[in-house]
Amino acid sequence: MISPNEQRTSFPTPRLVLERQREISTVSMESLPPEMIEMIMGYLPTKCDLRNFAASSPYFAGVLKAYKVPILKRIIKDTIHPSNMGICLLTMGILQVTRQKEGVWKCLYAISRQPSLDTIRDAETLGNMLELAVHIQYLVKIYAYAKHPSTFWRHALQRYSERWPDGYIPLDAVSICPWTKKRLHEVAQRLCNIRDAAFDECSATEPRCEHDEESMVLFQRDMFAAELKMRCDRVSELGHPIPAWIFAEAPGEGVQSFLELIWCCSVHTIAKCWNRNDGLVWTEMNRSSWALGRALGIRFYISLAMHMPIRAGQNDIRDMCDAMQAFLTYYLYPDLYTETYQWFLEFRSCAWEGLWEHSKQYLLLMDEGGVGELGIGTDHF
Repeated sequence: MISPNEQRTSFPTPRLVLERQREISTVSMESLPPEMIEMIMGYLPTKCDLRNFAASSPYFAGVLKAYKVPILKRIIKDTIHPSNMGICLLTMGILQVTRQKEGVWKCLYAISRQPSLDTIRDAETLGNMLELAVHIQYLVKIYAYAKHPSTFWRHALQRYSERWPDGYIPLDAVSICPWTKKRLHEVAQRLCNIRDAAFDECSATEPRCEHDEESMVLFQRDMFAAELKMRCDRVSELGHPIPAWIFAEAPGEGVQSFLELIWCCSVHTIAKCWNRNDGLVWTEMNRSSWALGRALGIRFYISLAMHMPIRAGQNDIRDMCDAMQAFLTYYLYPDLYTETYQWFLEFRSCAWEGLWEHSKQYLLLMDEGGVGELGIGTDHF
């Protein structure tokens, strides 16, 4: 349930009450009290499912409006394993360093050590968090298809690199002969088949491997760590030093290889859709905002993973490049933008203030020895 500090609109009225004077022969979901509808909504997996459910009835839409914050919190808790909540909050808040500067690292450290959703009171922040978590789960499902994912994807990227004439992935203009093109397409098609098989859309590959819960939790954490590293790189490029403690959350080589392979293979699927020379397409992509797309992290990789292969025209790709450049502009020139909209999935001010208060209480406990397992106080920062 929501905290006393969270504002709520008036509760919607079940249709049963509105129609009590008329004879009702059947009992539908719309006759249920709002508290039960709230619980049902809390079991939906994504924001899209939530919107679709609410759009099916004015009554359901009213329940969502009244209970949106607790509903989103419940879905998030079901999507993100409790042990990964800290790295999720850290990932969500890291870009605030570029805006808040003083004291932010102290706050982030506290949040990562004592993660809580209690201080987040706005639905937009929770919606962004859920969106990031759902994207990560989508990629984890593909990543975990192999029996030994880390080894499999490291070797897959290595095999991809070996198929280039010089044995490495080029960064500049490149010419691809028909023989190389065929071998590169074999790797790209293999990745697409695994993606489809992971979501039961293809039966032309070996069965998926089942991993225990502990492994799946670690895969989820590794994917969050990859996103965190990307955001830390952006912060570092803007001249902000990264404290040593954050490097404990380093992504595994398997996940990094997996994401890199998605990016590389997307160029070849685009070339196939355009029926053009792979070398020319690769050169064009590397000279456009496409090469910068990796700086957008999971949002970029999820777009590639979901839509490869795609019937993409040159104008479609050009529009995607323009959109990437627009997103990156907010990061490259943060001082020019003061409106509410901020680059990437950042915390809004109201949510950040709540987390800041939460962290100050935690830091006070540290100084008073109430968090003994850390063995440090605020002087550590």
